[in-house]
Amino acid sequence: MEFAVRALRGWAVPYVVPVAAAARVFDPAGRIQDESIELQLTTLGREVVRVAERFAADASLHRETECARAAATVATVGQG
Repeated sequence: MEFAVRALRGWAVPYVVPVAAAARVFDPAGRIQDESIELQLTTLGREVVRVAERFAADASLHRETECARAAATVATVGQG
């Protein structure tokens, strides 16, 4: 799917946040119980919004560089 998105000049979110045993991470109301997962998901969402806003504001940006920067930011969260 990533190749299809790129072929259409879209941006596939550069990183995923795996949530093993989601039944233990989320309570019945859908609230996140694991602070590490919450930080990762929040960071991923912030990076998607940040990059989308940059793309909308400046058509001259090098998109691959911006996407790589966002991927690196998300990848480093929760590894401490």
